[in-house]
Order: sequence, then structure tokens, then C-alpha cells
Amino acid sequence: MVRGRTQTKTAQSSKPQTSRQSVSRQTGESKSPHPSGKNAPPSVPPCSSCGIAITDEVRALECERCQAGKWKCAACLLLPTELYDQLLREPKCNLRWFCDKCDNEIMENDGKNGSCNTGCNGHPDKIDKLVMVVEKLVDKLADVEDKLRDKCDNRSIEKLEVRISQLEERLNNGENNIEHRLAAVDENVYRFVTDRFKALEDGKSSNGPVVAMEQAVKEEIGKQLVEDKDIEDRKQNVILYKVPEDLSADLETRKGNDLRFIKDMFEVVFQKKIEDSDIEKLFRLGRFSREAEAARPLLVRFTDISVKDVAMRNVRKLREAESRFSSVGISHDLTPKQRDEIKVMIADAKKEHAENNSDEVENYRFIVVGQGSRKKVIKVRKQN
Repeated sequence: MVRGRTQTKTAQSSKPQTSRQSVSRQTGESKSPHPSGKNAPPSVPPCSSCGIAITDEVRALECERCQAGKWKCAACLLLPTELYDQLLREPKCNLRWFCDKCDNEIMENDGKNGSCNTGCNGHPDKIDKLVMVVEKLVDKLADVEDKLRDKCDNRSIEKLEVRISQLEERLNNGENNIEHRLAAVDENVYRFVTDRFKALEDGKSSNGPVVAMEQAVKEEIGKQLVEDKDIEDRKQNVILYKVPEDLSADLETRKGNDLRFIKDMFEVVFQKKIEDSDIEKLFRLGRFSREAEAARPLLVRFTDISVKDVAMRNVRKLREAESRFSSVGISHDLTPKQRDEIKVMIADAKKEHAENNSDEVENYRFIVVGQGSRKKVIKVRKQN
């Protein structure tokens, strides 16, 4: 920072300013840059070069380091008046002047330490480092805020997606059940009525045409109502195959083992923890025999169909599970009529394969997928 004398206006504006040039002109010693005989009084600091008194009218700079009254006039510094005035108007200017002694000490320190430790005190470097640290902290804070915002948004979106997917699945299941029931009713009524008309035409029916048709419709509607009720009663059931069965234990022990197996399977394979209250009932299908070679199928009825849906949506995870669960099979609890329909579909698919392919039928597994009118048979090659 420049430490200079502020110029004051005197009443006698015509009086020349005391400067190196003015002193030289008044004494006629223009050839000497440091006039003699113009020494400053003891109370006024002199110029360290020419020795003139540094009064308020003299443009001069003071040493920034020692500040011990070491001054040098602008004439000796070859400093133009315009630049001197500009430096005074900008007190924060980083331009500094050091006396010869301080200048030598600074240069010696620079040579020894390899850095500027005197006069600048390293403040610009410290400020730059502080600014960099603050910028990094601000960036990290912004990143944390973005991550928290994204995390909250993702959780909300995931919850909405789960709910939407559950609603869509239930809607599809309802549509499939309705389509299946209507298709079954239409098909059975059409078949029965066609058979009756054919029998009437052949003269094999003893009843009148109107009575035969009414009876046929009533019988078919009655059968379909019974079938629909049976399907409704089974919709919360699943059947598990190849669940280990301890043939040497008593009934209560076997039930406890089956319950623990199901709870462990849901928690380990399907990542859903269920309680005893989530299972309404479970029992083995078929007669119990201690000499049986294979475990009987296990029927499980859940109190809420959503628990069953978790298992049916993630059946593929059983194949990737640990050994005690990987061999377990799971399926819907079908009515006898539905099982017969599936058997017919599989038999037709095997027949078509045998007629149109040279590969043996035994090399494939035939599986019925889908529900209602969307049911179809797919074949999967068996692994050796």
C-alpha cells in the first residue's frame, strides 16, 4: 500500500512547490540530482536520496516495511505526478516501496527461504486456499442435498409403482376370471344345446324341444355356479410340492415343521416375513403312510390373497435359492374341472408335437401358463 504525503492547497497558489526540480531550479544546481544545503529540519523527515525536507507540499513515498521515517520523493523515484495522484486515490493498491536497507533484507530472505515471507505475509495464498476449501464444501453440500432429494423422490416413486402394479395385477386377474367364466359358460351351453338339438333331430329324446332346452340351460347354469363357487373358495390357496416330510414324527410335530418351512421360504426366497396369523390353514394331501417314498403335496391357505400373490409372482426365485428350497414346486389350487382342462391341453400339445416334429416328446416338459382364455401350453426342453 502507498504511504504518501497528501498535497494541500496553500493560499499563495503562485508559490512554487518544494520538489527536487523546484529546488534545483532555485539554487541553479540543475546538474546535481541531490542538491546540498537544503537539508530538512530535525522535525521534518528528509528524502533518503536528495535530502530535501518532506513537507506536505512534497510528493513522496514512505518505506512500507520499517515505517521509521524513511521517505523518498517522487522526483527521485521518477514517479509521474498523474501516477502518484492515482496511487493516493486507491489506498488498497498493492504497489509498495521499500528503502535500500529493507529491500536488501527482503532479497536475502527470499534467497534463503525460496518464498516471500516478508512484506506479503502469504495472505493471498491463504485466502485462495480458504476460498477453495469453501467452494469444495459448498459443492459437497449441494451433492448431499441432491442425493437426499433424489432418494426421497425414488422412495415415493417406488411405493407408487408397487401399488400401481398390485392394482393392475388384481384388475387383470379379475378380468381373466370373468373372461374364463363367461367363455366356459358359453362353450358348455353351446355344446349341451347342440347335443340336445341333435338328439331331438335324431328322435332320441322323449321330451319336447322346449322342455329339453330349458332343462339343459338349468343344468349347465347350476354346474357353472358350483364351479365358480369352488374357484372362489380356492383362490387364496397354493399347493407346494416336494416339501420335506418327517414320516417318523407325530401329527403336531409335522405341522410345526411345515409351518416353519413355509415361513423360512418366504423370508429367505421371497424376502417377505410372514407370521402364523397370515396362514389360515395347511395340511398334506393324500393318506399318510410311514412307508411312503415321496413327500405328499402341502396345501396352504393364506388369510390374505396378497401374501399368495407374493409367492406366485416370484416363483422363478425358487430355482436360484439354496438347496432346501430349490427343488420345491408351487402352483394354484385348481378345481377338478380345471385340472381336466389342463390335462386335455397338454395331451393335445403332445399329440401335435409328435405329428409335426421328429424329436421325442419325452425330451420336453409341457406346461400350461396364463389364466382364463389366455391359457396356452409351452414346451421346455429337459436338461440332461
